[in-house]
Amino acid sequence: MTQSELGVLPSGHLHWYPTGNDNNSRQTAIDSAFARSIADGMIALAAKDNTVDLSPALGYWRAFTCRYLAVRCQMEQAEPAHLDSATALDEEQAESLLEGAPPMCGAEYLSAQVLTDIWSWLDDQVCMQIRQQSGLSAYLEKHAPRWHQAGRVCFHLAENKLDPDYPFAFMATYAPELTLQSQGKIRHQPLAKALQEYAGAHNKRALIRLLSPVQRASESSVLIRELVESGDLYHPLAWTPTETYKFLKEAPLYEQCGVIVRLPNWWKKRARPQVSVTIGNVKQKRLDADALLDFKLGIVLGDETLSEQELESLLAVQDGLMSTRAGQ
Repeated sequence: MTQSELGVLPSGHLHWYPTGNDNNSRQTAIDSAFARSIADGMIALAAKDNTVDLSPALGYWRAFTCRYLAVRCQMEQAEPAHLDSATALDEEQAESLLEGAPPMCGAEYLSAQVLTDIWSWLDDQVCMQIRQQSGLSAYLEKHAPRWHQAGRVCFHLAENKLDPDYPFAFMATYAPELTLQSQGKIRHQPLAKALQEYAGAHNKRALIRLLSPVQRASESSVLIRELVESGDLYHPLAWTPTETYKFLKEAPLYEQCGVIVRLPNWWKKRARPQVSVTIGNVKQKRLDADALLDFKLGIVLGDETLSEQELESLLAVQDGLMSTRAGQ
């Protein structure tokens, strides 16, 4: 073997075969994860942001683990103490995985039943850690951050500077799974596609699980309730500053309901207005009343001092957003 590998024992269990001579930092991280446990190593494989350096065998087990995580992430996020088992591999899925297996250590011991058993074993190990981490979100944030979005609805807000009347755009998407290409990126799709993908009675439960965070948000937010009832939630929307400001104020609420919210960086790093005082603008030869009163007040937003006209415009906006030089 030219690098560490994951193979199958005669008992049907997985075994890590480390070489101990790989200096690649990425591979060392995988080695460290497998040194803790086989399950940790498999999750570390699924969390990798690049698979170019993986052997066919490790790439295979990464794809296996990614498929498992996609199922786990799409399940209803119950309390850690009451987790349901992930849906088991059916016969067709197991046979497909078996047919796609590359040459590996212990490949002769691999069977559809062994793959099904490994799937169930991995689920048991992950569920145990989810309970220890107090929830799936906390577990994923620690061990596989990019998977945190998989199986969830995401609200996106972006700027549209070309339209002064509707300078913002809103779109709801969902992330069915992590793509298995080399970059391993989250694949977002318009939320309307979820209605097509989960169409039919067979997938009704999966659709309810996906949309349950949106339902919770609509129960507390008039804005989201109106979007749901009108059906506008399933289409890209152009928003006014007033509509956008309502959304921004409620963003923490949506996140508490389980919806992922993507906002422009300027909102997260928005500057707070500050009062600036300049003293001694004119050089004085003596200390008198004029010297004591030699100061200038100003309002600073970020690194920019607002002009008198900008300050008047800002004060005229009672509830909403406005563009300033500091926000550009």
